[in-house]
Amino acid sequence: MTIEYLAGKRMNGLSSERPYAPNVSTVGNETILTFEKNGEFTPTSSFSVDYLVVGGGGAGGSGGSFGDYGTGGGGAGGLKTNFGGTALGVSSGTTYPITVAKGGQTQDKQHGEDGKSSIFSSITAVGGGGGAGNTNNPNYANGRTGASGGGGGSGGSTVTGGNSTDGNGGGNGLGSNVLNYGGGGGGGYSSAGAHANSTSGGNGGSGVTNAINGTTTYYCGGGGGGGSGSVGNGSAGTPAGLGSNGGGDGSWHTATKTTTKGSGGGGSSRFGSNGADGIVIIRFVTTGNNYTLTDFQDGSVFHETDTNKSYVLGNGWSLL
Repeated sequence: MTIEYLAGKRMNGLSSERPYAPNVSTVGNETILTFEKNGEFTPTSSFSVDYLVVGGGGAGGSGGSFGDYGTGGGGAGGLKTNFGGTALGVSSGTTYPITVAKGGQTQDKQHGEDGKSSIFSSITAVGGGGGAGNTNNPNYANGRTGASGGGGGSGGSTVTGGNSTDGNGGGNGLGSNVLNYGGGGGGGYSSAGAHANSTSGGNGGSGVTNAINGTTTYYCGGGGGGGSGSVGNGSAGTPAGLGSNGGGDGSWHTATKTTTKGSGGGGSSRFGSNGADGIVIIRFVTTGNNYTLTDFQDGSVFHETDTNKSYVLGNGWSLL
């Protein structure tokens, strides 16, 4: 069925049809909308907003059953923000679709998949490039181009890191088909991925912090390059962090996925990790600036006809 809209801000529909509601929070006199999935934002008056738009991170490369050589870390997604600068005007009655990027997925014996793009209004943050994968195959030996480039692998003769369109390039792998040689780190927002050396994969490039959500938060670190006998680490600047603050940790066997938005996945000579998803955040003065989210407002009630459960919209959907 399709959603049935009733009087008094009530709706009926299947549980799979319950619209996505972003997290709504406040800092001082300002409202913050945090979208971690696709949605819509419709101002009912004209006002100005700050935004942060982050693309998905590229996945780290995977060697799979050809796990004797280093693979590249995924590159960070792009980041666009006007926080602390010139605000963006939004128009009353205009619906602004929000697209939140998925991170790239690791692919067996191949380079990692590129991250997808996040979009708000006319602002697009593209995804990061995937890291080099099965380096016995020259089609997958180089890091891919993205907002920040993926790291190169350790096989073949040309194993350069991917180029950057909106950040920094990936680090180079060692192109000599030698066991235990590492792959390059994925590029980060603030610095390039490190080149591999004869004993380890390269660290991922540094990410960047932003406080649009009211808390200083890391975004867009590059994934660490993987090695056959030793690892490269994800990095997110100072302080460098693995997992929580930066790109995925490169590994000999199974790379660690990062939860830091927009960051690249770690490379591995066996199993690389996925890139992190992107995010869209919108911030504006609360008083006098009104809006709706998709076709509902705070206080709307959604009844799931298949589960017989009802939810009220406030700070996301809460079970009644």
